[in-house]
Amino acid sequence: MGSSIIGQTLVATAGVSWRDGVVVALVGIGILVAKDYPTPRFRYLGTPPDEQAALFLQTRFAPNTVVSAYAPGNVWIANMQYAQLSINIRASSQEQFLAWLATTQVKAIYVDDRLRRNEPAIWSLIQESDERLVEAFNQGSVQIFMVKDQP
Repeated sequence: MGSSIIGQTLVATAGVSWRDGVVVALVGIGILVAKDYPTPRFRYLGTPPDEQAALFLQTRFAPNTVVSAYAPGNVWIANMQYAQLSINIRASSQEQFLAWLATTQVKAIYVDDRLRRNEPAIWSLIQESDERLVEAFNQGSVQIFMVKDQP
């Protein structure tokens, strides 16, 4: 009954023969009934490690706090000021790195795989700074180190 109404509608509006309309309707119904389609995967905000890190920064620090990172994206998402871990730091000693943290007033360092992979010298400086840096967040591939205040 329903397919004949659809067929008649197609004949009247599109100039298609009645049989062609029924075939189109049956194919359409067959596609709707088929169960081989994958179900959609819904993404929930705050579940990936980088989003959890941004939420951590927002809850732990005031807006516009200086956070150092390899790239600014997640720092800006958290509404923080970005301090670039640059080539100048790569060649520096441990003392120069700690002095740079104090001079730029960095309160946290955002570490992800890009920093570990592309800047191994800076990553080693961060790892060796355990007297001034405290790991405050560790979720999968993302870590956040908080800078201790100087005595």
